[in-house]
Amino acid sequence: MLDLDINNLKKYYGDRPILDIKDLEIYREDRIGVVGLNGSGKTTLLNMILNRGKGIKISRKAKMGYFNQDLSILNENKSIIENMIESNIYDETTVRIILARLLFKREDVYKKVKMLSGGERIKVSLAKILTSDFNILILDEPTNYLDIYSIEAVEEGFSRLKELENKKEKTQQRHGRKTYIREKSYARI
Repeated sequence: MLDLDINNLKKYYGDRPILDIKDLEIYREDRIGVVGLNGSGKTTLLNMILNRGKGIKISRKAKMGYFNQDLSILNENKSIIENMIESNIYDETTVRIILARLLFKREDVYKKVKMLSGGERIKVSLAKILTSDFNILILDEPTNYLDIYSIEAVEEGFSRLKELENKKEKTQQRHGRKTYIREKSYARI
């Protein structure tokens, strides 16, 4: 099933071309990584997809999950578990398992978000998105501020989610030339 179709998408900053995508089709179960240098248009592309810009067609059945760097989906005055329960589609046991795989111990789930480090906030935000109802997942630099153990835990979280749901599409953007989450195809910008 075709979920996302991009045709003749162009974007300029002044006279400088940032994006020029002739044809890109993303089907259910595809995993696409968008990689490129700083300022090359990765986040611009993701925002154009989210805003359904000109040249972008998204299936009516598409439900987007979006991780952005501002972590605005978290309520800092609530605990981790309170934030998680707000929008998840899984039972509390599954949510706790996912949090545990992201290195949150049993008592950690009662910490207020405002008391967490930047990396911990990213993990909670990712967990919240991963347990929400989506079939297209867009991640804008999800591993920033994470150490290698946390990155591995995030990978494990994706694996666990795939076991649980098994039909999610992941679109990930990352600065530089390497992505830590294994993907099967890439769009280099």
